[in-house]
Amino acid sequence: MKSKTSMRQSVSKSVSTRSTPASPKKKSKKRPTQLMLVGSKAFKVSVKILREIRNLQTDTSLLLPRTTFMRVIHEIIGNCTPEAIRVQKLALDALQEAAEAFVTQYFEDAYACCLHARRSTLIPRDMALVEFLRRPIGG
Repeated sequence: MKSKTSMRQSVSKSVSTRSTPASPKKKSKKRPTQLMLVGSKAFKVSVKILREIRNLQTDTSLLLPRTTFMRVIHEIIGNCTPEAIRVQKLALDALQEAAEAFVTQYFEDAYACCLHARRSTLIPRDMALVEFLRRPIGG
């Protein structure tokens, strides 16, 4: 009489000798993850990017340099009127705050359209859709 272990071995041999159709397995080609050294630790690049986004979202400072924005405003004013117009610093700060809020909201809406289309990359078509949705009715 055969013992249990010898029976298992004989069964496993008979199972393994069966002819089963061999399906070729595709090997997945994975890129090696990019690591970035920060201090003494290595982080994935995506982790660093997400951390930077989180920091920018919580930060309340302005994104554009004040002098660059001031030059753009003075150029626009110069194109509209021939005479030199002086602008108060407080007015420039208010304009910059409003402009950055508008652009930030515009890109957030465009990215929401991008996610709705099940994409992760923002394309000009998303921005055109936001512009189309924001236009006044009947205008």
